[in-house]
Amino acid sequence: MLNTVVKSCDDAKNAFLEYKRKWLPIVKNYLSSARLHDYAIFIPCAKKKPFHMSISHKSLYLPVVRELKKKGVYLDIYIVSEPALIVPYKLLYIERYCKKYLMYDFPPKIVVKCNLVNLFARLLSEPLSWIDKLNYKLWIVFLPKHHRIIFQKALKLNSIKTSIVFYYPKNPYFTKRSKIAQHLLSIIMQENFSDKRAKFILNKSNCNRSEGHN
Repeated sequence: MLNTVVKSCDDAKNAFLEYKRKWLPIVKNYLSSARLHDYAIFIPCAKKKPFHMSISHKSLYLPVVRELKKKGVYLDIYIVSEPALIVPYKLLYIERYCKKYLMYDFPPKIVVKCNLVNLFARLLSEPLSWIDKLNYKLWIVFLPKHHRIIFQKALKLNSIKTSIVFYYPKNPYFTKRSKIAQHLLSIIMQENFSDKRAKFILNKSNCNRSEGHN
């Protein structure tokens, strides 16, 4: 039985390992046949489930993706999640997966409290290597500090070839979504490598360097 309610350090560690065994094969199979766009965006999970009904996804992340779509930029969305590691957004809409795997109760703070940051990063590195092989033009890592640190640790364990930009406004919930989208568009379309709020990472050697806001 998959443990989706995490209350202790042992629960948390076991949940990560269970999701690696039972959820990641589903992700890998999906990626092997998914119809993909040119760009990928990585966003955090949310307390409320399913994710697409959460305030953060409904008011921030999805509106930004929609704004970019209006401008002709189509993105595949991936959720960085504890304990599910990585969740292709389209799998949220498949009921058998959503109900069984993606309605978990896992307080993010327990990752730090129980010294599971390195485990999370190590397990996350595997699906990131799969996504790297999909030949996206760019990954946009739109993650707050907690998930961004783990994502960066995971990158250190791989030789990722895809170009990556870390981006997170100082006050995203108080910034117009159209403004965020326009800024991301300028990075995507003009390859604005000098932007002070973004840092491109081209290879493993400099993946521990990042600029931007928490």
